[in-house]
Amino acid sequence: MLTLTEIQSILKAHSFEKTHETKKTLEYEHSHTGLTLYLKGPNKDGKAQRETLVVDPEMQSRVGIFRTISGVHTTVPTRYYHLSNMNRFPSRLHTGKKTTHYGLAFDFEDSKALNSFIGVLLGGITTSIIDDIESIEKQSASETEKLVLKKARIGQGKFRDDLIEEFEGKCPLTGVTEIGLLRASHIKPWSQCTNNADRLDKNNGLLLAANMDALFDQGYISFDHDGHIIISSALSAHSVAAFGLKPEFQLRTIPDSRSNFLAYHRENLLLKSPT
Repeated sequence: MLTLTEIQSILKAHSFEKTHETKKTLEYEHSHTGLTLYLKGPNKDGKAQRETLVVDPEMQSRVGIFRTISGVHTTVPTRYYHLSNMNRFPSRLHTGKKTTHYGLAFDFEDSKALNSFIGVLLGGITTSIIDDIESIEKQSASETEKLVLKKARIGQGKFRDDLIEEFEGKCPLTGVTEIGLLRASHIKPWSQCTNNADRLDKNNGLLLAANMDALFDQGYISFDHDGHIIISSALSAHSVAAFGLKPEFQLRTIPDSRSNFLAYHRENLLLKSPT
């Protein structure tokens, strides 16, 4: 598991700043969003306590998603952690007559797990993804099958691993190799797939740097049958330059199975000129 020092270092890298400290808790606030979380203070021997990082209980709806991230651990079934020092969190009656602040506590096996967790925490999971996760829960599939689907929906698990292997851990457009900045995104959107086979098919995925993924997901870029980039005329010249988009950008050899998905993206998602 990550040490308290390692967690603090990663939080700082994600623009979390320590705003308050007591013997029992360290309070952190995200400098851009104002999101608050707490770290449990070290034990008497100086080591991190179990389930060190505590988030607002309003994140309860995302626990199912957090659990799909490899290396993230919390109690099953979920139990709230109570401590009066967590002043920015809601409070409720617990064991005594006075209300106590409470939250959801997590552990992390490694930095990759925590980085992915923070991505979800800061809004990397949209309402549509949460809706899709809930729809997976309603399927008559086994729990193992549901977990595979959930991981694929958020660009994790075998779906992501297969794309990392195929693209050798590198965005084919920008050359970015920092794994935490690469997104395993679906070409044909999850909600528009008619079966789970397409949703889990690596050929319905691309490994792109986060900024390229956002452009692709919103239809500002697509790719022709040879993998050459197509830049939507809806994207301003200023944005094209700002994103560093170049006509020579090209995906590697496109198998027929991926070519079909890309054709769907061009025909249905690529933005047309504003009228």
